Amino acid sequence: MAVVVLKDGRRRLELTERDMEFLRVLAGVGVLSLEHVRKFYGDAQQYHLNRVKKLVKWRLVRRRQGCVWPTSRLLDLLECGEQVVLVPRKRRGASFGIADLYLALRCVPGVEVKLRRELGGVERKHLVAAVYAGGREYGVFLLEGKSQFAIGRVFDGLKETGASRAVVLCLKKEGMEEFSRLAEVFCRGLGLGELLLLPADRGPAVLAGMLSPGFEGLLEGVFPGIERVAPWSWRWNGREVAVLVANDLVSRWRLLEGGCAGKLLVCLSGQRRFFSVLFPGAEFAVLRDDFSGWAELPPGLGVVERSSSPPCREVVTGGQGALRPERQG
Repeated sequence: MAVVVLKDGRRRLELTERDMEFLRVLAGVGVLSLEHVRKFYGDAQQYHLNRVKKLVKWRLVRRRQGCVWPTSRLLDLLECGEQVVLVPRKRRGASFGIADLYLALRCVPGVEVKLRRELGGVERKHLVAAVYAGGREYGVFLLEGKSQFAIGRVFDGLKETGASRAVVLCLKKEGMEEFSRLAEVFCRGLGLGELLLLPADRGPAVLAGMLSPGFEGLLEGVFPGIERVAPWSWRWNGREVAVLVANDLVSRWRLLEGGCAGKLLVCLSGQRRFFSVLFPGAEFAVLRDDFSGWAELPPGLGVVERSSSPPCREVVTGGQGALRPERQG
């Protein structure tokens, strides 16, 4: 059903709600690959390409090098009032990471994503997006490199925005390791409740799986009567259950200080080796990387089967490359 109709003489273009969502995100991100366009419009082979052709013909988008950009006409239509700048190839990974985050979270009930263009003030200066879920707000930062300048820019953003919960998506695993090492020095005094450090390629899918209603169902299936006592800390039968699925640095610091004796740690299959080194001797309950069920449970625990599966279908590829213990010294 058309929500916007454009007319030019005898020509007429009807834009559906899906078209308008796609155009708003394109304007907010700056550039999208054709694969992102396909994900917006579904799995039909030609439909998304036909829509792109129409939008190009009406000068709402520009297509080249396997990507699409917004045009000045589109920004005028959306009343953005900004200049169009073509994103160079070496910077497109950042834009694609933001698009992946939006696409992963748009299928999760109760989760809202606002891109930088929709934010204001100091948030617009530092954040690439804001995520709202279950009464919690996460500021999303993008770590584009491994240099001290890139890492310092994220630290400055954490201080200036005063965010109590933050997600840092890292484009490079070396930057992720260096940020983790330095954050223990520069961020522990900021009073953060959560600091989720994730790789930009798999992180959006992890965040979507973690925020989906089905995630709590997975925990309850193994730990009946489990109760949340902190953002990613739960209590079950008098034992603390620490959920490290999102690689929360605040939870890691607390565990390293207080020890993990008598506690259960929940992580993904791809994180198992990393956390085993970080927390030797800990007892683990391990989820499959696609949140489809449990890969490993401590002795004596079983799964109460549930008829429904988590609503988000995005798949996490797993792997260990981006999560390794930091180099010492």
